[in-house]
Amino acid sequence: SLIALLDDDDIWLPDKLAIQQRYLDENPACDAVQSAAWAFFTHKPDELWGFDRPSPLTLAAALTGECTVIPASLVARKELFQRLGSFDERFRLHEERDFEIRLAAAGYRLQAIPEPLVRFRRQSHGNLSSRWINRLVWDAKLFWKHRALYSRAYGWRGTVNYIASGLYRAGKYVRIIGGIFQLVGGALKSEWRTRPGYRDPVLTGTD
Repeated sequence: SLIALLDDDDIWLPDKLAIQQRYLDENPACDAVQSAAWAFFTHKPDELWGFDRPSPLTLAAALTGECTVIPASLVARKELFQRLGSFDERFRLHEERDFEIRLAAAGYRLQAIPEPLVRFRRQSHGNLSSRWINRLVWDAKLFWKHRALYSRAYGWRGTVNYIASGLYRAGKYVRIIGGIFQLVGGALKSEWRTRPGYRDPVLTGTD
């Protein structure tokens, strides 16, 4: 059995489920699969949101926040949700990032199809995304929940990088001092390098 997700303002493209079901049938070691997506807006053309990330998604990559899953594109085996649970309802923002971190930390394999199979609405979301204070608060909550994983994978550099990335992203939504946020975040941020001897649970089959 499979479980697929669809928000009420997103759109599945034709044959989406059939394509992903076939992929999972042909790749029994894969626990879940997502796809690229067309992001659509009110006042500008659609954008193709593709994938520049490892497949399967590693825990190290999930922790960077640069590989966020698009829920409407996700199809997973039912057993994954039974064992892992669904999205953490305590998160009003970053719930998909929290989910993919938990998924990877448990050793599940999330792979990606480069073909766009959904249309993902990116309009009328200002109630959360445009509030930079909210973003920083939920960034902090996400980090605190998974702080042991950040330490395990990246050590103290993981903390610095996370703070820098949060400042940089928040700067996009601040009109007056946003440039300062992005300047500080860009100066603090360094390459995400895992600690010596780090073993990723997705690649080693351990948690």
